[in-house]
Amino acid sequence: MSSRVTFRHLAVAEKALLHFASKQTTQGTTGGEAPQIRLVEACLRICREELNHGFEAEEQVEGEICGVLRKAADARADGKPLWAGYAEAALHFAERTLGMYSSRLKGRESALINPERTRGLNCGTYSTPAFIGDTMVKELLEHLERSSLSSLDIVDLSLEAGQFPLTLLIQGSTRRIHFYGIDQDPVPLPWLRGSANLEPGFPVLESSG
Repeated sequence: MSSRVTFRHLAVAEKALLHFASKQTTQGTTGGEAPQIRLVEACLRICREELNHGFEAEEQVEGEICGVLRKAADARADGKPLWAGYAEAALHFAERTLGMYSSRLKGRESALINPERTRGLNCGTYSTPAFIGDTMVKELLEHLERSSLSSLDIVDLSLEAGQFPLTLLIQGSTRRIHFYGIDQDPVPLPWLRGSANLEPGFPVLESSG
């Protein structure tokens, strides 16, 4: 399962977050954009290259990220397409860093977690296992296909990295679905849009902040 693989490699996620936070500082781009955005952009770029012709890392940390994403994608459910496995892998890997920030303690950079997001497992969020999203979306779409509704509005009150809307994209539907995501962090919606772009041609879902 992708979420279990990424949790076992939480240390790589923390290292990657510190890497991109450090790059922002050295490049003078500390204002506004969270390092999580840079992290997920890197994850999605790695996924795209892996799906197309294989990823060749130029930096050690990107090689470590790629290794985790490969393992997580290989752990996808039977029958799930490879692109979906990579999309979920990127989602779960980057999601581990929600609420984390870089802080210099005793002369070295450390990843700390905002107290408001601290969980019991030393990370900023609990990932929704893919099988839960798969089951809930399957039941929802089956009900929708039996109904007379031509479209559906869905609100996710805790979007985080977007397991449910991503699952809607993976499973697809003949009806138009308008998806509205809400989260206390400003970063999840860009993640979701980037994950959706791993496989074009899914016009059934729209996202809105």
